[in-house]
Amino acid sequence: MLSLEWERFFIRSRKCYEPKIEVPKLVREMCGCYEQEALRSREHAGYNSAIAAFGYDVRRIEAFGAALLEDIKTHSSRLAVTFALTQLNRTFSCTLLRNPGLLDGTHEPYRELCFWYALGGR
Repeated sequence: MLSLEWERFFIRSRKCYEPKIEVPKLVREMCGCYEQEALRSREHAGYNSAIAAFGYDVRRIEAFGAALLEDIKTHSSRLAVTFALTQLNRTFSCTLLRNPGLLDGTHEPYRELCFWYALGGR
């Protein structure tokens, strides 16, 4: 549910380094990364809307996530947090793909979103 703000944070954390990158292939890969995060943001916005319809206070949850990220001030700290969260996502994805039964009984759209995300979200 915090995904929208996390994804914006990921983009901001990386974008400040883009002018310093001199290898065109890496710049293209970063642009691809931005596109992927934009696509994920769209999917998570739909998910957040769906759970808000069930009465969850998504705005409050997103505000909490934004407040956590707001405390991270330096570019290097933001980049470090981005790498750490990426590894956490990777761990979640690998665990889910190795144990798909973990989401048995889960609401189908949420289950689909989790597997879509685990497979790279593209």
